[in-house]
Amino acid sequence: MIPRVCTAFLALSLLEKGYKVFANFEAYGTYSRRNTDEANDRMRVGCWSERAVVTDLMGDWRQTLGYPESSSYFDQYFPVYGMVERNFKVAAPSS
Repeated sequence: MIPRVCTAFLALSLLEKGYKVFANFEAYGTYSRRNTDEANDRMRVGCWSERAVVTDLMGDWRQTLGYPESSSYFDQYFPVYGMVERNFKVAAPSS
């Protein structure tokens, strides 16, 4: 995705409505770092990594919301983190 095109219009519209906007910078397919930086400056978006997006969607490990989906994601794409997550679930008291 090219931030100047694919992200800009939606991000600017959401900002205008009062939302905070975050973009996954690893998904950008732009041809220059300058292009990306200028687009992000214009959009005033927070730039997150893929893992930051997934862990934010997952929420707190103590909650079950999003846990099954994020657990299988981490097992496939970031196994070390998946192992830590599973160990926490086993060791933590149920609440």
